[in-house]
Amino acid sequence: MSTDFSDERLNAFIDNEMDLAEKQETFEVFRHDEALRKRACELQKTHDLIKLTYQSVDLPPSYQTPLRNKQTHPRFLRNMVAATILVVVSSLLGWFGHQELAPNNSLLDLARAVQPPQAVNSRARKIMLHVSTSDEYRLNIMLTETEHLLKASRKNGEKVFVEILANGPGLKIVDNVGSAPARRLQKLQTRYDNLYVTACAQAIERLRVTKGIKLDLIPNASVVRSSLSEVLKRQREGWTYIRI
Repeated sequence: MSTDFSDERLNAFIDNEMDLAEKQETFEVFRHDEALRKRACELQKTHDLIKLTYQSVDLPPSYQTPLRNKQTHPRFLRNMVAATILVVVSSLLGWFGHQELAPNNSLLDLARAVQPPQAVNSRARKIMLHVSTSDEYRLNIMLTETEHLLKASRKNGEKVFVEILANGPGLKIVDNVGSAPARRLQKLQTRYDNLYVTACAQAIERLRVTKGIKLDLIPNASVVRSSLSEVLKRQREGWTYIRI
C-alpha cells in the first residue's frame, strides 16, 4: 500500500498542504501501513533538519533579501543534513495539528512512541518540545499536556524533565509582552523547576534585523546559540524530540 503514496503526496501531508478530508484519509492509511509510516517519518526528519540547518546559516552582509531561496543554497547543506539525520527523532503525525488527535494522544504517550533508543532504559524521562508555531490553539494544548505531565510525574515521584525550545514564530511563547500562552508558561515555570525554557538566539536576532523588534524574554528563559545545536545536543543526551 505504501507504494501508492508518492513522496510528493507525503510532502504535502508534512507541509500541511492537505485539506481536512485528505489528512483524515492519510491518517487512516498510516494506521495500517507500517512501511508508509516509516517513509513519512524519514521525510519529516529531513524536513526538520533542513529547516533548522538553513536557519543556522548566517547570510553574508551583501545578501539583503530576508527570505531565502532554497534552490540557491549549496548542495553541501543537504549533505550535512543527511549525515546528521539519524540523531534526530521527530513526531510522525504532526502532533497538535489535528483536533481529533488531541484528546487521545497525551504528551507522555507520544514521547514513548518516538523516544530514542538510549532513552528506553533511562531512569529519567527527558522531553524537548520544539515550538516553531505562534498558533495559540497549538500552544495552549501543548501547555495543557505539559502541565498534566509535570503534575502527574510529581504526584507519582517520577523523574521527568521538559525543555520548551522556542524558535521562529514560536518566540511568541517567550515574549514578555504578555500573550496568554506566555503568561501560562510563566506560571508553570514558577511551579516546576524541572521545566526549562530556551529561545534561539539566531531567531531573536533575525526578528530584530528583519522587523526591528527587540524581544524581551519572560523571566527564567535562557538563550541558546541556535535551535539546531540545541536539538542535536539534547539528542546526544538522550532527550526525546517532539516538534510542535
